[in-house]
Order: sequence, then structure tokens, then C-alpha cells
Amino acid sequence: IYFVLFVTISSLVLLTLFVSVVTASMEEARTNQSKVRANDMRIKSLNLSDTALRNFQAAFNILDLDDSGFIDQDELRIGLQSVGCNPSQESLDNMMATADVDDSKSIDFAEFVVLMVNEHHLLEEQKECRPSSIAESEFSSLGDIDES
Repeated sequence: IYFVLFVTISSLVLLTLFVSVVTASMEEARTNQSKVRANDMRIKSLNLSDTALRNFQAAFNILDLDDSGFIDQDELRIGLQSVGCNPSQESLDNMMATADVDDSKSIDFAEFVVLMVNEHHLLEEQKECRPSSIAESEFSSLGDIDES
């Protein structure tokens, strides 16, 4: 009789754990889906052309060295240095703080697009970025904003 009782209680415990895991996974998926929708709405609100979005996606993919879907501060620094910019640690901290609206310590694609559209002048104003003419022409072609 103890064996049957033990098996029954163990089965109920396992069932409870299974339900908890499934519920947590569903909640995580729902949260991620909400974030994706919010990001899509933020990007659409910028009224960028399809070409600009493709260019921003290509630039984001280049900067995302570990293919995580996010750009951390080290990847941002490496990317900026590769186009002739040498930002100070303070400037990098400011860019990350400005771009990282969800305080995840990394920049997702929507945050990257907003940063590029709204804040690309930061380094130039601070005289920390002197891109080569090739990089400058490539950068200027990234953000063709559709005014219509």
C-alpha cells in the first residue's frame, strides 16, 4: 500500500512540475511576442524605406559578431572602430544608455534602427568619429528615409 501511495504522490508531483514548466514557457513566449510586436511598431513609426531597413539589417548583422540577435557594447565599439571611429568609454556608455530602452545591456534590431536614425550624429559632434570617405558614403546610404 505504501508503494502505491508513493507512486501516486510522485506522479502528482511530476505532473505539477510539468504544468509549471509549460506555463512558464508559454508566458515567456507571450512576452517575447509582445516585444517583437512593439519593436515592429517602433520601426514602422520611423517611416523608413524597404531599402533603408535592408541596409540597417545588413549593418546590424555585421555588428552582431556572435549572432545573438543583439549588439553588446564590445560589438558596438569594434564596429565603430572598423569604420574609423574611436569613441571614448563615456560616449559608448551614453550610446548604449540612449539606445537600450529595455535595459537589457544590449541593443536589439529595433533599438539599433532608432539609434541610427536619431543618434548617428553623436560621434561626429563630439569629434570622435572621422570615417573614411568610403565608410561615410556607405553610412549615408543606410538611412534613406521615406518622406511620403
